[in-house]
Amino acid sequence: MKNQRINKADIVLVFQDLEVVKPITCQIESLAISFQAIGLNDLCINKILSVQPKIILFSTLNLITSVEFYIEFLERSKNDMPEHHSILLTNNKESQRAFTACENGLFDNYVVINPLNEPNRLTLIILKALKLISEHNGGGIAKLLAEGNENLANCIDKGADLRWSLQKNIEQCESAMVNESRTVLSNAEQPNETASNIETAIRTLSEQVNNEFSELIKQLQHVKILNEQAMVQVDNACNKNHKKLNSRVSSRLSNSMEELEKTTSVAAKLTPYKLLVADNSPLFTKAITDIFKENKCEVMAVNSGKKAIEKHALFKPDIMLLDYSFTDLNGIEVIKRIRATGSTTPVIVLSNSKNKSIIKKWIPFGIASYIAKPSTQKIILNTVFHELTNPTKILPQGKNYNLIKWLPEYSVDNELLDSQHKELFSLVNEYLRNDDDFDALLNTFNRLFSCIRTHFKEEEKILIDNGYPYAEEHIQKHKKYTEKLTMLRNKLTSENNDIQERIGIYLYEWLANHILKSDMHFKRYFARQKLCSLE
Repeated sequence: MKNQRINKADIVLVFQDLEVVKPITCQIESLAISFQAIGLNDLCINKILSVQPKIILFSTLNLITSVEFYIEFLERSKNDMPEHHSILLTNNKESQRAFTACENGLFDNYVVINPLNEPNRLTLIILKALKLISEHNGGGIAKLLAEGNENLANCIDKGADLRWSLQKNIEQCESAMVNESRTVLSNAEQPNETASNIETAIRTLSEQVNNEFSELIKQLQHVKILNEQAMVQVDNACNKNHKKLNSRVSSRLSNSMEELEKTTSVAAKLTPYKLLVADNSPLFTKAITDIFKENKCEVMAVNSGKKAIEKHALFKPDIMLLDYSFTDLNGIEVIKRIRATGSTTPVIVLSNSKNKSIIKKWIPFGIASYIAKPSTQKIILNTVFHELTNPTKILPQGKNYNLIKWLPEYSVDNELLDSQHKELFSLVNEYLRNDDDFDALLNTFNRLFSCIRTHFKEEEKILIDNGYPYAEEHIQKHKKYTEKLTMLRNKLTSENNDIQERIGIYLYEWLANHILKSDMHFKRYFARQKLCSLE
């Protein structure tokens, strides 16, 4: 494929069978749009992130593969991938399932390419998607357009015309200056006349730009008015990536697509959420308050550690944004006292360059994530909404959260597995304590990884030998976790402090979900089986 070496591309095609997608690649290349085809493998997610496409096309051997890969891509890319459109390329037999996947918000559109009965449909979808991204970058207006608001649709079309008109004027000016430059090279006796012609071209462009932007401002004001009127008729607008990340609850696509059909958007749940923002900067807390009040959240802001503890008890928030630097109590002391009350409120740490190095000290308290300051509104919204819909489980630790301790209530009533769990807790704590010595940290991570794989094999054997009916599902979770750890280990370097901290958060999340959810399920199952046999 002639475009394979392009570093950046507007369109990326992820494929498994080259023969199937050959007609598609020819069709896309005829559009003269930057394009790259990437084979589906362990490294393709990193390749997609480096390309930063506006559109991702998925052509795999079956729809389940596309869904599982895209969910994994969204999980791993998180804030590293800008707004984009996702399009399924499917066969006729799976077109109904593809429609359901799009209807539930995981993909933006689909095209039947096997057989390729409508060769112009993909071209039309691609051009419309590129136009929509360039005009509104996936914002709320695009969502209102999807709701069928004709007034907004007309206004958006006018805005698009202005944009393309401005682009054309710039190209004409550029062409005029190139022509005049060639004249200079061919006839050095007319420099004054050439300079005058270039000056005229620039002045003409300037006048056109001023006129176009004046008209564009009027159009945007009109859009704002229409947007405010339409908001009473539609659900609160929510970023497309929030809805996609919410689709993670469907770990795989069943034959009936029941799991995808149960997926609900964040926007439908947004109104009841209560957010507590605790930061030492009144300016920052005001900015955060404004962002979330626009989304109909109930927000309370404080600027001291003691106030954060007090308001947490009274306000009972659904989620908390917590800074480290207060003049009375630091953020770690605040979360320690909150957790000591038995609270499992999701907490997202607000970190700046001065206190980012202590992120790992927060992890035993069960932090959901952290946001580096300053940060964009999109990152803040994505992080908070993701945690609201996929809250981190908190390991109860009593009043001592300095370490992640294994407690008797975590027992699965199997001596071998319990001993392995204790070792896992110990190694995770050792990883979190390694702050300055990267070689020691890497050694601990490798021992932890080896221990996890050994534990998985032993646990899987016990589940299979004892007839656990959900053994295969449990094994698949082990497989995905192993793959994720392998990917993280490949990124673990002495220079990449961010990945060291994110690994720590991920290890905590896994321990909490592994102990409190997955393992407790088979513990209860075996307990019931034992009780039935005694009866």
